[in-house]
Amino acid sequence: MKIPYKKEDKWLANALINKFGNPDIPSKVILSKTLTGIGATYSEIHSKRNSIIIEPNIPVIAGKCSLNKNILPIYGNVTKQSEIVEYLRGNNPKFKKIITTPESFYKVLDAAKKVNIDVYNDYFILYDECEKIIQDSGFRRSIATPMFELLKFKQSAVVSATPIIAGLDLLIQQGFTIYEIEPNFDFSRNIELIISPFFLEAIEEKFNRLQNSQCICIFYNSIRGINEIITTLDIKSESSIFCSEDSAKELRMKGFLNVYSEIEQEFRKYNFFTSRFYSAVDIETDLKPDIIILTDSIRSPYSLIDPETDSIQISGRFRNSYSSISHIININPGLETLSREELDKRLLQYQKTYNLLKTKITEAENNDKPHIKKDFDKLEYHYYLDRNGEINPFSIENEYYDEMIKGYYKDERIISNSYARTRHFYPCINRAIPETCRFNAHFTELPSYIKKVQYIVDSIKEQPAEHIEKLKTALIPLFEDTELIFSAYTLLGDDILGHRRETISKLFKCAKQKHLENEKLNSTELKQDVFSEFTENPDIKISKEDAIKRLELIYKKHQIIKHPTISELKRFFEIKQNKNKDNPYIRLIKPK
Repeated sequence: MKIPYKKEDKWLANALINKFGNPDIPSKVILSKTLTGIGATYSEIHSKRNSIIIEPNIPVIAGKCSLNKNILPIYGNVTKQSEIVEYLRGNNPKFKKIITTPESFYKVLDAAKKVNIDVYNDYFILYDECEKIIQDSGFRRSIATPMFELLKFKQSAVVSATPIIAGLDLLIQQGFTIYEIEPNFDFSRNIELIISPFFLEAIEEKFNRLQNSQCICIFYNSIRGINEIITTLDIKSESSIFCSEDSAKELRMKGFLNVYSEIEQEFRKYNFFTSRFYSAVDIETDLKPDIIILTDSIRSPYSLIDPETDSIQISGRFRNSYSSISHIININPGLETLSREELDKRLLQYQKTYNLLKTKITEAENNDKPHIKKDFDKLEYHYYLDRNGEINPFSIENEYYDEMIKGYYKDERIISNSYARTRHFYPCINRAIPETCRFNAHFTELPSYIKKVQYIVDSIKEQPAEHIEKLKTALIPLFEDTELIFSAYTLLGDDILGHRRETISKLFKCAKQKHLENEKLNSTELKQDVFSEFTENPDIKISKEDAIKRLELIYKKHQIIKHPTISELKRFFEIKQNKNKDNPYIRLIKPK
């Protein structure tokens, strides 16, 4: 169902009044509000009914509660069980408003049970930013737990400006209807997509272009990456970092002072935010910041973001709007992704192994059960189950979703099209290469594989040792065999020049095998086994055939394919040989 929304409506409640004659969010709906900041949770907080609102992240709860003292926040160890009980029993406020994280939701149910309050019939439950149920299930298994309880409530809804409808089949099967806010005006903004293999240099150049900006807000889900940017560009005194408290403690130990887990102070010129601030948080500032989203698809896999959810949410954090928005990306064609069919096949195999071991535990003798149980508890299949041992559909949807998002960053056309689909953005691709890296710009125009290999080898020779890794990182998005060429050059040097991929690959495989064997032949463990097997004594004669057989057994133990000869013993001992054809033997004089 479409719900018309005019600019002058401003708040969601007004659009609902115009459509239904009632400002309250309807029950049994998936509310796709399209626009951020139009007051869905505000509407529920001020509704004339008891409400439980589930918010994915703590900063959101802290922000809502700072504006309304009648709300009971429940997260972590902040609120005791006795306080929840007292709040539920009390006469004030008249309409109870509880905001909780998914992980603390069970505390509400436990407290209600203690005081005989039927929340399932007497409370409206709203799950805000519902896309997080799918997005975060990979590392927050309990984030989906309230969804199964939500279905038991007489009145319930889920809401977001960016719901992932494909992942909410469970609700649709239970009779939920999709309501979509339909603005009657163009709300799109330009977004600059800076596609560059030279990630850090592109950031530095963008910062230079924004040197007159009073406030730059950088959204980057990588503490390591944030640390690298601030340190490399020497902007520590001008920077603030907003992240989880655990990450904040880690950064403070490294000498970063302006690190916060909540937004409650003035911004500096450079303000870095991790993913817990991507959605729902209201960032109040008189300034109109320049927004930069960062995705390093090569070194920071958790920095991959979804243009159709994350970018929309990020741009909606600033209630006073923003000046510009950019997304700096390095494309990684080598990202490995699985199709839905491949994921389903893998899940089926996990399930078979799970059921097999489960049966073995039942049938095993008591002495064997603990050993089988130990293996059983390590199975990947547990990841897909809820706390009752049932399949959690949101964990499966999370797998599908993650693989889809990875696929976006294999090709700039896919990521650009994803932005274009949103209706929120007009994407403009900027492939400008930073001046510091312009010497590499012609790489993609080289006409043949052999010339590209020559170029890489020449570049390696020209670079100081500390820059080799940086060169490799820059070339990975441009050339799928970058890792092979760098590894092959390390072992073979110029011998890889003039050859195509197949030949280089074979040469590298042989050289790698030889290198590994040499490492094993020179290992302390091998020498210890040889010295244990053979005792040096000039008076003892050892037949050559016997010596070779004994050495061969040692080689097999260490997985060395090479066939040993008497000469091999010379690696370990000084020897004397009797070369009599009828009775060849050796004497071990002393170890080397």
